[in-house]
Amino acid sequence: MNGYVKKVFVNEGQMIQKETSLLILEAMEMQHELCALVSCRVANVYA
Repeated sequence: MNGYVKKVFVNEGQMIQKETSLLILEAMEMQHELCALVSCRVANVYA
């Protein structure tokens, strides 16, 4: 299923906690929120 990144909530180098919202992916008019599985630092954002 094709989709696109609708909104990015994090920046490169940002420290995030477990379950922080990373981005919203939209496909077929449905939105899917992707969350961090672990606490970490964001290395790169390509969107």
